[in-house]
Amino acid sequence: MSNKIDNKINIKINDAKKDFKYLINRGYKKDYALNVVCNHYKIPKEDRLKIIRTTHTDEEIKTVKNKLVNIRKLFDKELNIDGYNVLIGIEAFLKDNIVLCDDGIYRDFMGIYGNYKINPNTERALNLLLKLFKVFGNAPITSAKPPVFIKGVHSEAIIAIFIIDSLKRF
Repeated sequence: MSNKIDNKINIKINDAKKDFKYLINRGYKKDYALNVVCNHYKIPKEDRLKIIRTTHTDEEIKTVKNKLVNIRKLFDKELNIDGYNVLIGIEAFLKDNIVLCDDGIYRDFMGIYGNYKINPNTERALNLLLKLFKVFGNAPITSAKPPVFIKGVHSEAIIAIFIIDSLKRF
């Protein structure tokens, strides 16, 4: 019984995504288009995020695809990454809490927004990221060149300290 209900909800969400995409491709503001479509399909508030985060205009998709770089081209180059969000993204992947969006990018639905706490997946996520750097010859962050975090975001400072401590063991 539950599968039938889930399937009906997914069909409604997919139909809503198509209509949402139609409207935003024609210049409607995303918030307005989302409200119109979700009200029409009676999509609950908790499912609306799935639509707005996974559906993009054709122009946005083109912009994202133009920014993608093959990782092999980054061999032996210095990289600057948003470690806070990258770690959260890797942890979401490890928890199977990501979705493939219509622009070809995987996005998480962790909903952390500054409330991040180091958890059992943090070290595993960091090790995967550091192994990736090692394979592609990118110099990882070192204690001589510590990670930068946003002033006032306590969770980013905690992650920065965790990364520096982990690098000593890596």
